Amino acid sequence: MTNCHLRKHTPDPTVLIRILTLTFLLTNTAVTAEPDYLKVVTAYADALLTHGRDTYGLVRSPLIATTLDRYTYERLDEDDPPQILGVRDRERMIGGANPMHDQGLYQILYALSTLTGDDRYGLEADLTLGWFLENCAHPATDLYAWGEHMGWHFDEERRIHKIAGTLHEFYRPWVLWDVCYILEPKSAFRFARGLWENQIGNHDTGNFSKHALYDQHGPTVNGDEPRHAGYFLSTWATAFQQTLDERYLQDLTMGTWSIVFAERRNRSLDHAMKRVIAFIESKRSPESGAIRADSATPKKTEPWRGRLVFPIDNLSLAVDLGWSAEIVEPILASKMRLTAARTDSAFLKMDHQPDGKGFLVGAHLYNLEPHGAEEAQRSRLWLDRAIENPFRDYGTFVIRSHAGVANLCYERFQQTEKRGYHDLVIKTARQYLEAEPQISAVGSPGLSDWLMEILTGTEDPVYPRMMGQAIKLMLNAYDLSGDRRYLERADYFAQWSIRTFLGDASLPRATHRHDHYEAVTGGDALMLALLELWAVREGKRDELELVWMDR
Repeated sequence: MTNCHLRKHTPDPTVLIRILTLTFLLTNTAVTAEPDYLKVVTAYADALLTHGRDTYGLVRSPLIATTLDRYTYERLDEDDPPQILGVRDRERMIGGANPMHDQGLYQILYALSTLTGDDRYGLEADLTLGWFLENCAHPATDLYAWGEHMGWHFDEERRIHKIAGTLHEFYRPWVLWDVCYILEPKSAFRFARGLWENQIGNHDTGNFSKHALYDQHGPTVNGDEPRHAGYFLSTWATAFQQTLDERYLQDLTMGTWSIVFAERRNRSLDHAMKRVIAFIESKRSPESGAIRADSATPKKTEPWRGRLVFPIDNLSLAVDLGWSAEIVEPILASKMRLTAARTDSAFLKMDHQPDGKGFLVGAHLYNLEPHGAEEAQRSRLWLDRAIENPFRDYGTFVIRSHAGVANLCYERFQQTEKRGYHDLVIKTARQYLEAEPQISAVGSPGLSDWLMEILTGTEDPVYPRMMGQAIKLMLNAYDLSGDRRYLERADYFAQWSIRTFLGDASLPRATHRHDHYEAVTGGDALMLALLELWAVREGKRDELELVWMDR
């Protein structure tokens, strides 16, 4: 008989962590019966229309709150809201509304009227947007209280007062201009003109800043990120299109007629677009073909300035140029397409590795090598949020997810049919066929969850926007390939998201760790993706005109 000596083994902590993580995934991410996505999206819309309206202050407006308790629908304490990693205080609109944070919601409302035959949803969207357009522009600039830094306060009946609260900056492209020109054409035209007067600091060269003052004229230069040029160009292109539409002019008031016919005479919008396109071309490197992030002069504390490229900004600009070229006059359209094509060439020759290190998001202007701080050079699999700006002592820098960039590639492929974009979408989508969101639990962490998150490196909050991007990518890959694995994976992510962000409530959590609703983290993007998934499954995708605005 053999003598066996038993020894005590100290458990390997990494093994325990893996076991706990696997246990969580098995018990919390198993696929259950498929939910009714249309019912989920409708409940979200109904909750905000019923409980999210402005019932505060002297003016009870139809605006919709961006931040609410998910169960009581009360607003959060403006002085002490829960802090969210990656969201600055200046981006939060705790006390009111910001339509630019809710573009997905408005698209959903119009889509629900189309799908259900219930006109109420579209009419409520009209009511909200119309009131905002009529009441929330400043007379000194004609700019709206929306975007990256501003919102409209329900109690004070004015812009929300906070740090940087007078800065006008686009948060996303505004994809609802066609609706705006139906609801409040005079306001929309004046805003387009206000962009030229207040964002473009040098009308001779087209040099601009993404920042402008909301309440006074004071344009500056050299804050000229390319994606913001795209936002301006698409705004002007739509306004330009409206001035040429004779059928549309029949419904205008006399006050708006004067704006339209003045534009026809002086062609200021045409001039604005030409100037900004020429300026963008002046920023392009002859060596690499890429467009630098800004035109500022390098200095000791910021040596990267003037030499850094944000490839995703370049791609976003190309997308806006592509759509704008469809609605402007032929000579200008050819300039737009040429600028976009040059941008395509630079983007597609960069070292993008969506199936490895990630997309290149920080590059050197002259050689397109990874440039800048290491954490800001590549996209991430499950991270799409702001980090502390590695390039300067203040501000933030947005890290893009693989899925978010691939969705932009899909948009550009739809415009160009360039095989390079197609391949980047498919390579990225393959990554998400196996990848799992890295969370250990849902809700505010207890001590054990908090420790586990530190040990496993999963303390980063997952935003609903991130999961909306993943679902959208799976649908895009399915559209390009016809491979049902992508559609099934979209279902998987959708069900995971409903369990994680919704639970028994109608509004999504701000993150998997925060139990309130806050539009700035992209709940509208998740809901828009769920609606599109439903439409694809029901064969109704072509009935809807949904525009992905998450760039």
